[in-house]
Amino acid sequence: METIILEGTKLFIVMLGLILTYFLAALTGYYFGRNK
Repeated sequence: METIILEGTKLFIVMLGLILTYFLAALTGYYFGRNK
């Protein structure tokens, strides 16, 4: 039971990291694109 929770937590952290990276990349691209 504990291993399932651990795997779910790892997957959640990875997904959160990917979403955060994508969001930051989109925000940075929008910011630099607007300034030029």
